[in-house]
Amino acid sequence: VLLDVDNLIDYLLVIFYDGSFDAPMSTFLSNASNNWFGVRDRAGTRGWAFFAHDNEHGMDSTGTNSYNRVGPWGTGNAANNWAQTEYGTREVLANTYYSKSNPHYLHEMLAYSAEYRQRFADRVHRHFFNGGTLTNTKSIARVNTLAAQVDPIIHAESARWGSASLHKNTWLNTAKATVLNFMNNGGAIPAGHPALVAGDRTSIVLQQLKGYQDPITVAKALYPAIAAPTFSGNFGGLVAGPYTFTITNPNASGTLYYTINGTDPRPIGGGTAPGGTPTGASPFSLVLNNTATVRARIYDTGTATWSALTETNFILGTAAAASNLVISKIHYNPASSTDLEEYIELMNVGAQTIDLTGCQFTLGIIYAFPSGTSLAPGARALIVRDSTAFSAAFPGVSGSLILGTFQNTTTLDNSGEQIQLLNSTGGVIKDFSYNDNDPWPTGPDGNGPALVLIHPELNPDPSIGTNWRESANAGGDPGSTDTLSYTNWAALYGIADPLGTADTDGDGLTNLMEYALGTDPLSTSLGVLPTAGTQSLSVGGILGTYLTLTYTRVIGRDDVAYSVEYSNNLQAAWTPATLENGPTFNNDGTETLTYRAPLPLTSETKQFLHLKMVR
Repeated sequence: VLLDVDNLIDYLLVIFYDGSFDAPMSTFLSNASNNWFGVRDRAGTRGWAFFAHDNEHGMDSTGTNSYNRVGPWGTGNAANNWAQTEYGTREVLANTYYSKSNPHYLHEMLAYSAEYRQRFADRVHRHFFNGGTLTNTKSIARVNTLAAQVDPIIHAESARWGSASLHKNTWLNTAKATVLNFMNNGGAIPAGHPALVAGDRTSIVLQQLKGYQDPITVAKALYPAIAAPTFSGNFGGLVAGPYTFTITNPNASGTLYYTINGTDPRPIGGGTAPGGTPTGASPFSLVLNNTATVRARIYDTGTATWSALTETNFILGTAAAASNLVISKIHYNPASSTDLEEYIELMNVGAQTIDLTGCQFTLGIIYAFPSGTSLAPGARALIVRDSTAFSAAFPGVSGSLILGTFQNTTTLDNSGEQIQLLNSTGGVIKDFSYNDNDPWPTGPDGNGPALVLIHPELNPDPSIGTNWRESANAGGDPGSTDTLSYTNWAALYGIADPLGTADTDGDGLTNLMEYALGTDPLSTSLGVLPTAGTQSLSVGGILGTYLTLTYTRVIGRDDVAYSVEYSNNLQAAWTPATLENGPTFNNDGTETLTYRAPLPLTSETKQFLHLKMVR
């Protein structure tokens, strides 16, 4: 893959909207290439992607340069350095060499393709209509949010420059006011520019896109004259079923086509053989009984033109949310050398089947859930890095549990990173950072186990390291649980002791202790008791001999709280001891931990450590 087309279009829509005239082409350099960043995945699964950079010259910051940055700029006049040295097409210039590259240059070349122009129009409609990212309301809200973050430090920034004229009122009355005026009124119009219907910035850019011509003034509209269909009622999201709404053709002519399975009503290449269902009427009433991705277009036979795509997800039932969906496991650094066995496990902790249509991982990994994806109460599902490697590592895991694979060659960072999962409207379901340092479990960092959320059914805060543990088994038992409750454990052994206070085998360990340590309650288990010892340790740079206590416990007894405590007289309150080593994963379902007294033996005449287990 050489180019991420949607990214290129979205990048340029930002440039066109904010009127950047110094990136990716600069009016200071006769529209030569300037101030842009691009990256490409070297594995070839995602093409070149571009990022806004150094865009402060825009939004009427200087004169009228921001009003129209749509172009075209690939003309052959001597005043345009970029055109002479960087731009050449079969239709304009004879030269075929390219001394530089530029995302806008790629765009103008691609604009000769009708398929690209249709794709461009579809992205415009997504962002310019129906509450999209670049609608005026959404844009103003973003500016006000950012302004609120900046506002408290304006006084300090003013003092930094030592200027009597640059102060908070300057910021409010010029900088912020200029930006808001640009958004609300479209920008300062340069002399000689073709007249456009007055409106906000979104409407001005839309008109410019409709009027786009190639460098030899042949019309190549980036948004068609024919309007896209409109939907009544809620524009997607969570609705009660059965849900009835209408799709309307706002044009005087043309035929309305739609689909409810996420496919495009327009065939590749256009034409008159749409893949969608023609309605034969407008407005057309549609009833949805299940979650659906509805797509609709208008086709005008007179001009052989398709409208832009109107698309949204309607979720019928219970939508995935922060209250019912958790990330229950993260296998971020498998023991293998390739790390291809990485996965993230999700769990529905709600009482109803949830719909994940439109949800997406946007940080850590990239993954968009397909339309119709659902998860039953208590069920788990997996997103894996590499399906082949995963299946080889976990042959017993049903393929039905795998929803898909990490997209855009994303991987989980071995040192920890931010994970973000959003719902279909962009709201946060989970947003936290995992780590491989204390207080986070360290065993999952390349030693075999996965990172497991403790008591996922309680929906604990995933940003707190102590709410996670290492898995009992290497790889983490994806799609299932390694937790065994005391109640179920007692039933397995035929023990009727709900409080765990009895000593069934008479070895001095209560049943709760046997459960917590992973020993057999029906035979003597004294060989697994915690062991005391001494160790020479450097604490705070000072070498000393410390009393230690080491014990091994079975992993997955999540209803037990373990603590090692310290006392110097057996009379005063016990205080927490210091974890010196572990947990160390033993690769047999157990882990070993060593604690020490807070002071060296030479500091006190008596020291005591004990292991406390509470359910």
